[in-house]
Amino acid sequence: MTNLKNNASRSTEGIIYQFLAALNACFDLAPDEEIYIERFGDVTVSHDSQTEVKTTAGNLTEKSENLWKTLNNWLQEKFEVGHYNSLFLLTTQKISKKSSLAEWNEKSPHQKLAILKAAGGDYKSKGKSESILRLIKEVLAEDKEKKLLLVLGKFQILSRAPSSKDLYNHILATRLMSIPDKNKKVVADALFGYVCSKNDRPGDGWVITYKDFAEVLGNLTQTYCPKNFQFPNIEISDPEPANFEERNFVKKIREIECEEEILDAIKDYLKTNEAITQFFQHYSCSPDDLSTYSNELLQLFRRKYRSKVRRLDRENPIDLSQDFYSEMTTTVPSSKISVDWPDTPMYFRNGTLHELTDSDEHDLRWLVCECMNT
Repeated sequence: MTNLKNNASRSTEGIIYQFLAALNACFDLAPDEEIYIERFGDVTVSHDSQTEVKTTAGNLTEKSENLWKTLNNWLQEKFEVGHYNSLFLLTTQKISKKSSLAEWNEKSPHQKLAILKAAGGDYKSKGKSESILRLIKEVLAEDKEKKLLLVLGKFQILSRAPSSKDLYNHILATRLMSIPDKNKKVVADALFGYVCSKNDRPGDGWVITYKDFAEVLGNLTQTYCPKNFQFPNIEISDPEPANFEERNFVKKIREIECEEEILDAIKDYLKTNEAITQFFQHYSCSPDDLSTYSNELLQLFRRKYRSKVRRLDRENPIDLSQDFYSEMTTTVPSSKISVDWPDTPMYFRNGTLHELTDSDEHDLRWLVCECMNT
C-alpha cells in the first residue's frame, strides 16, 4: 500500500508533538497558572512563558525559516512581550557548534541582534527563498527594532528537543513515577486525550488550568495506583546549623535550652520539605490533604500546650518546656495524611511541627508561658 500524494502525516506529527509538549508542561504548572494552546502561540503558560514548537529535521541555522517565523510571530502588534518572562523556540533541530547560533542563550540582546542583521544581510545578497526574505524584512524592520530587542532579551532556543516518541517516554518515566509501570501508558494516554479535549471554545484554542489538571491526574492516580503508598525514603547530608540561625523554629528551640536538638530538628525540617516537593511533583496527595494534616497537628500542639501552662505554678518553666518538646517530638504519630496511606513517619510529623513554629502566622513557641495566645 502506497501513501497518498497529499499525505498529511508530517503536519499531523507536528500537532501531536505540540500537544505532548503541552502535556509535559502541565506537570510544572503552579497553582495559579494555566496553559493555553493555539491561543497566543503554540504553547503558553499564563504570565510566564511562550513556546513555539517545531518538529523539523536537519540543523537550525541563522537562516532557517523556523527562526525567522518564530521571531515574526512575537513581533506582531497584538503580541504583548511584557506578559512573559521567557520566550522559547522548542525544536527537534540541532545547532552546529560552528553556527553563529551556538551559545545563543548566553548572548545579550544586542549580540543576538547583530547575528540576525549579519545573517539577514548575507541572505538578501544570495536571495534563496522569497518567503524567508519577506520574514527577514519584517523582523529587521527599523520601526520594530525596539520591540525586537525586548523579544531577544527573553528568547532562548531549546534545540535537540526529543522526538515525539522520546517525549512520550520521558513523560512515562519521569512524570508518572507514582503510577505502576503496567498502568503508566493507560494514564499517559488518558492525560493526552484530556489535553486534546480542552477546546471548550472552538476557534479560541485550548486551555488547561492547574486545578483541572491536578483533579484529573489525582483521579487517575487513585484509579491506577495501588493503595499501599510508601513515604519517600529521603537521605540528606548533615546541614550546617549556622545557616539556620535566623530561622524562627531554631530560635524557639534555643529558647528552651535544647541546643542538642537543633541539628535533628533542621534535618527533619529539610526532609519534610523534600517529601512535600515529591508529593506535588508526582501528585501523590493534594495541598488540601497536607493542610488538613498540618491543622490537626496545630490543634494538638495547642491543646497540649494549654495543659502545660496549667502546671506553671508547680514546675520550672524551662523543665516544663523541655518535657513538652520531648513529648511532642517523640510520641508516635497517630494521624495520617490520607486514610489510604501508612502511618506518618516521625521525621514528617516533626518537620511539620517545625514548619508550624517557624511560621509567624500561628505564633507558636516551645517555651511554656501564660502570655502566648493559644
